[in-house]
Amino acid sequence: MVDAVFVIILLSLASALIVQADFDTENESNRTADSCDLIFESKMSQKEFGYGPDDRVMAISDLAAASISMDDGKISEYLRKMLDAVYPWENGYSLTMEYGNDALQLNEYGQNYSEKAVRTYPVEFGGELRVTLAVYR
Repeated sequence: MVDAVFVIILLSLASALIVQADFDTENESNRTADSCDLIFESKMSQKEFGYGPDDRVMAISDLAAASISMDDGKISEYLRKMLDAVYPWENGYSLTMEYGNDALQLNEYGQNYSEKAVRTYPVEFGGELRVTLAVYR
């Protein structure tokens, strides 16, 4: 049941990102920033994310910071599934997340991106999560 809810949330966010990408073509850098906001400001329960029996709802940015600090790979799996659905071509994106002295990167970052956004999100238990999303077309 928890897996089904997780997949539904994942598909909902991916669908929202795809719809946004299809209809907002005027300002590409804002589109990438909006995609970051849509992902990292979304909320999910700790239980659905795989962090124990607590149903406490948290922002994805908080769960990402926790996952990066614990180096458990949960946020990598979650975001990779979502971003692979939105940018399905090979090497379509690079995502870097930094929290404190720890960092996590999905796909290799290159200078030849077509869109890029750098966003910062406050983390409930202290500090900030810095996210860089680069899209390659």
